[in-house]
Amino acid sequence: MGNQLSATVPSQILPVDHYIEEIENVVYEKSLGSTRFFKVARAKAQEGDIVIKVFVVNDPSLPLNEHQSNLEVLLSVLTPQWGCLPFQKAMLTDKAVLLFRQYIHTSAYDRISTRPFLMDLEKKWIFFQVLKALSFAHTNRVCHGDIKLENIMLTSFSWVLLTDFASYKPAYIPEDNPTDFTYFFDTSRRRVCYIAPERFRSEGGDRQISRLNSQSVLDQGLKGELNPAMDIFSAGCALTELWTEGVPPFTLASLLAFRSGGPGPEHVLEKIEDLEIREVLKIMMAREPSDRMSAYHLLGKYKGVAFPGFFDHFYKYFQIIADDSCSLSDERMKKFHKDLPHLMDIFKRDSGNTRKNNGCVIFLTLVTANIRWYYNAGERPSIEVLYKDPSLVHRVKLKFGAHMLVHKLYKSYWKEWKEQITIHLLFNHRPYLDKENFETYGVFNETTIMSYNQTFGFMAREVLLMKYASTN
Repeated sequence: MGNQLSATVPSQILPVDHYIEEIENVVYEKSLGSTRFFKVARAKAQEGDIVIKVFVVNDPSLPLNEHQSNLEVLLSVLTPQWGCLPFQKAMLTDKAVLLFRQYIHTSAYDRISTRPFLMDLEKKWIFFQVLKALSFAHTNRVCHGDIKLENIMLTSFSWVLLTDFASYKPAYIPEDNPTDFTYFFDTSRRRVCYIAPERFRSEGGDRQISRLNSQSVLDQGLKGELNPAMDIFSAGCALTELWTEGVPPFTLASLLAFRSGGPGPEHVLEKIEDLEIREVLKIMMAREPSDRMSAYHLLGKYKGVAFPGFFDHFYKYFQIIADDSCSLSDERMKKFHKDLPHLMDIFKRDSGNTRKNNGCVIFLTLVTANIRWYYNAGERPSIEVLYKDPSLVHRVKLKFGAHMLVHKLYKSYWKEWKEQITIHLLFNHRPYLDKENFETYGVFNETTIMSYNQTFGFMAREVLLMKYASTN
């Protein structure tokens, strides 16, 4: 919302719940963070969990009604079925502007540090979906304006949703003053910069750096302000960080140097072993906008090269699942079972190198996301799917810690515990499985755990040491 916003100093700073408490049918849960630009909260509404972004109004002359209209247009154009999750509602009060959207638990930034870590095929699948979402948005004359890993959300079955479309943020910011970049775009405070280099302008060379004095992105976005090439650059940066599992291609300083002819992201791209993916990312992060291909053309050129051919079929299948939000899990499982032979034929026909591009990995995320855990969660997928085609998964015996480990956890020291991928602690079963020690160590706290010399004690103390280290 332009330079004028960052120049306005609030007379009073209030917590985010202060602005939400008066909204009907909305219950505040917790803060998700706060910057000078936005306060963000999680809340419960009749539709389910939601995210509310609060912009505190300190200057009543701002064209807020115009921005509200822009968001309503975005809502009418974009749809989750095509990987886009716009704000569902914008509310203006005398104190603040509140933006509402569905809460999604995991972002791509969260996912790169969450076990089990992403396989290369899963990264390609996310990459492909981001390009599909951008192709849809750009075809409908909508640009995002602030693509980063934090704005790429992932559902439980790895369906990508581009969120927080930034029609209210400036298209151009001054290159010699980092205040605007920090205010609008560095909300994570990581100093990572994914803004296309042409969006930085010298103060004297651009009469409309402030977005407030220009028309909205939907009116001007493809006519001289935000344009698709800017989104392609930002997406390339975000997907490079995804592919390298947390190595950002640019900081603000290095991107400004790149804009002026300095070194590009080659030193980061060299970490990516997949040559086709590296080539796509290099095109997306080209210095000149004219050298960047559109999302539509990237999908066409690299179909069957960087992206397996079955992705197109699978994307249509995922669209049906994403749009069918009312179906029960058991009904979906029946559908998966019925469709499996057809999907297997597609995988075998279009996978190419089946070792690298085994689509069953992606299909299994869809299956496991729809298991009802109070039903025998292992029986149906095991007997009806995996027993019939055991090659669908790579089996690792006794690495998931789901076997009986009471003796190793609570009655001895088990030095190999760190080699497990996961461990079922069986903690609530101790009263009858570990009777001899339960009377002495029935309750664990930060004092009693220090003298507990079985495996669980060592595990807990390691967590406590990390806690103390992070707070000191």
